[in-house]
Amino acid sequence: MRFLSYLALLAVLFPVLQPTDNALAEDLPLYCKNPPKRGLTADQEKECKIETSSTNEKNGTVDPDTGLDVVIANSDQNWNSNPNPPVPLSVIVKLTSGFDGGKEYAVFDKNWRKSYPNEYGVVTKWTPDYIAGVSYTKTGCGLLACPFGIVIANGEVPSPLEIKYNNKNYTLYGDEGRFILPSSLVKELTELG
Repeated sequence: MRFLSYLALLAVLFPVLQPTDNALAEDLPLYCKNPPKRGLTADQEKECKIETSSTNEKNGTVDPDTGLDVVIANSDQNWNSNPNPPVPLSVIVKLTSGFDGGKEYAVFDKNWRKSYPNEYGVVTKWTPDYIAGVSYTKTGCGLLACPFGIVIANGEVPSPLEIKYNNKNYTLYGDEGRFILPSSLVKELTELG
């Protein structure tokens, strides 16, 4: 019986890695798996064997409507149902709907705080017109990380929402986790960008 429990533990600790297009995921350096925002050097690109074409969705594509470097994602997915949203964080995402063909540009962000044995976090979606957000509480976390924690509470961010930017406080009011951005905050964000 003890042998089976050790075998199960090994199966959990050493999952089978699927090969990527060019190499096994375990053979790639860390900067290949998670490229820095400033990009890779030419030598690093050769080592990672990453295509640098403008149609690579992992690195982003140049949007013909805006000229921005965006990552394309499906807006029909429910981004706010999981503490780990299925969209990239801190980059411009072009959300397209397969249902009606609608387009929306957004930046997703995640902030959290650990307090053993819990993790408290907020996932937000920033668009040019509004902010949407959900909060969550996970329990069963370790001292350093929470990869296997269980969500025990989640829901929309309550109104009002207080944002501090450039030493100014902005109070946003909203409904169901969606807050309209005041024009003064939009002006500050675009001027100081």
